[in-house]
Amino acid sequence: MSKKYEVRKIKTKRSYTFKEIADLFDVHVRTIQAWHVDGLVTLEGSNNPYLVMGIDVQNYIKQQKQKHKVALKENEFYCISCRKAVTPTEVFSNSNGIKMGGNKQSVILSGVCPTCNRKVNRFTTNEQSILEGKSNTI
Repeated sequence: MSKKYEVRKIKTKRSYTFKEIADLFDVHVRTIQAWHVDGLVTLEGSNNPYLVMGIDVQNYIKQQKQKHKVALKENEFYCISCRKAVTPTEVFSNSNGIKMGGNKQSVILSGVCPTCNRKVNRFTTNEQSILEGKSNTI
């Protein structure tokens, strides 16, 4: 699910056919059929055409989004190339002068992914715990 679907278009208490869902999200009907094979729940007793409740479509899309999320620990960065959380070999901090929530100074942390040697970034307001022992300032 690389496309961002607007789940607000779906009415939760309405039933939809695969074709209607495909038209709402501007995808092919085969995409919705693949979702059905992957776990999209249809109404019991509906087989020609398959009917899906709007709340089930919303829940399916939310579950697929949750599947791809990665929880980062304090000293980890997300590498876009590797698609996983990594602990960089070097960390550089750069204060950009912008204040974030709670009137805290925002900091951009940059590092190098140990697997693919690409640059990784992390935006934060707390630089103490991440930068302990391996800090370089830009």
